[in-house]
Amino acid sequence: MRAMRIFIGVLLMLGTACLLLMGFAFATLSAGGLERGAPEWWPTVLGAMFEAPETFILIAGMMGGVGLCLYRPGMTRTEGRLMAVTGVILLGLFLQAASREQQWMESRTPNLDGTRHVVKKYCNWFNQGRTVETDEP
Repeated sequence: MRAMRIFIGVLLMLGTACLLLMGFAFATLSAGGLERGAPEWWPTVLGAMFEAPETFILIAGMMGGVGLCLYRPGMTRTEGRLMAVTGVILLGLFLQAASREQQWMESRTPNLDGTRHVVKKYCNWFNQGRTVETDEP
């Protein structure tokens, strides 16, 4: 049983590490307009990566894999509490990132008087949002 738990923990860590690496690769696209070696490159990329709630789910999955690998029957309560506190903190960070509202869609339709009717839809990760309609010159 111990070997199976370690095997599942290693698979969980490897899978989430690959997905985190892919998330980092997609986050580098947010710094596409910056020069190489610019001081604001790292804050831009890490900000884009940690705005996505999926990042916290993947970090929690990786922590679960570590917990499966390190678990032993005689584990002290302190280690268990530390894992529980880490899980609660990650859940809070996930909920904070998931409730952040982002622009989801934008459409522009020309009016007869030469203005444009703009519809913008804002949503959070739970698909709750609002729609804003304006007329621009």
